[in-house]
Amino acid sequence: MIKMFDFPELNQMMIEYGSVTCYNFFVYGNMTEEEIKLLVDGVRIKTLMRGFTNHLVIFSSYVDEDLATMLKHYQGTTITIAFGGTVSMKELVEGTIMDGLKFLHYKGDFYGERISESHV
Repeated sequence: MIKMFDFPELNQMMIEYGSVTCYNFFVYGNMTEEEIKLLVDGVRIKTLMRGFTNHLVIFSSYVDEDLATMLKHYQGTTITIAFGGTVSMKELVEGTIMDGLKFLHYKGDFYGERISESHV
């Protein structure tokens, strides 16, 4: 799970849009930057087709053996897709990413949608 203060981009999106909607995935494998970009491009295209024009950022990180042992989880890649504003695109984002992972021959899980709102 990402923390807002760790990523200045999320804080800026919160200021600009009032909230941030995040979709979290875990992929059982070490994805390349090109593979992650392919997934992200798919999400960007599909959301643009729906008329969504707010800012979108992607965060990914690799969970190595040491971290996996500490977390009692598996090695792999975490992917978080963050949209500026409160959006309702769970099915579109989840379907696009999971279809992309299947195409790339990766196993993955969707960990859900989270909306963070500014209470300033």
